Amino acid sequence: MKFLYAIAVASMAVACNSAIIDSPQRYGTISVSLGSPDVGVVTKADPVTLTPESEGASDYTVRIFNGADEKMHEVTYDNFTEPKVLPFDTYYVTVENCNESDAEDGLGVMRLYGRTEDDIILDASCLSASPVINCTVANAKVSVVFDESVKGKFSSLTVTLTRAEDQENNLPSRIVEISQPASFPENSAESVTEAWFNASSVLTYTIEGKFEAGGVNNEISLSNEEDKPIVLGARNHVKLVVRASYGEIVSDVQKIDFDTEIADPTVIPGGFNPYE
Repeated sequence: MKFLYAIAVASMAVACNSAIIDSPQRYGTISVSLGSPDVGVVTKADPVTLTPESEGASDYTVRIFNGADEKMHEVTYDNFTEPKVLPFDTYYVTVENCNESDAEDGLGVMRLYGRTEDDIILDASCLSASPVINCTVANAKVSVVFDESVKGKFSSLTVTLTRAEDQENNLPSRIVEISQPASFPENSAESVTEAWFNASSVLTYTIEGKFEAGGVNNEISLSNEEDKPIVLGARNHVKLVVRASYGEIVSDVQKIDFDTEIADPTVIPGGFNPYE
C-alpha cells in the first residue's frame, strides 16, 4: 500500500508540472500613436500623427482597459515612450485631454476624446499592436453674444444658462452666469463669451437686466423655459445672441452641427468654423 501511495503522489507531481509547462502566461505589447487632434477645419490633405515627443503631448492621457473594463495602464502621452507589455487578452485604448468633470470647470474647456475603433486582441497571432487613435470634440460650445445694440443701454445684463440634474446621463446640475462686459472689445461690434457643456446637456436660459436709456428704467426678463430647451450633442455649437429692440431684449439662438468629415479639406462649410 505504501508503494502505491508513493506512485500516486509522484504522478500528481508530474501532472502539476506538466500543466505549468503547457499553460505559461504569455504576453504581447501595445503602443499608441495619436492622430491629429485638429478640431477645426482641416487645411492639410495629409493627416498629422503626433508622437510622445510632439509639442502638447503632455496634454493627453492614455488609458488601456481589458475586456472586463479594468484599467490596466494609465500614462500621459509624453511618457508613453515604450510599448506596454500586457498578458494575452482583449483590450481597448482611450485618449483624452481632460475628463468630463474638468471639461465643465468654470466656463469649461473643449474636451477631446478618442477610442480605438476595434478591440485589440493580443494572442499568438498578434504579439504587438500599434493603433492610431483620432480624438474628436466630445462636448458642445455655447457662445453668448452681446450685440452692440445693448451697449450703454442696460445695467446688470446677465445671461444664465441652467442645466437640471440628469442622472440617466450622469450629468449634475449646473448654472453658468455670463454678464455683459463693462466695455466691448476694441474695434468689435459684439462681445462673445464661450461656455462648454458635456454632451446630452439640456439647457434653459434666462436673460435679465435693467434698461436705463432715454429716461426709461425698466426691469427686463426673457426666458426659454416655456419653449423647447436647447439639447446639446457632441460637436454642437450654439450661439445665443442678445440684442436690444425698442427697449426690449430679443434673443436669437443659432445651432450649428459641425461634421469633422470634410470632403474638400480646402473649403469651409458655410464660411463658418464653429471652433473659432
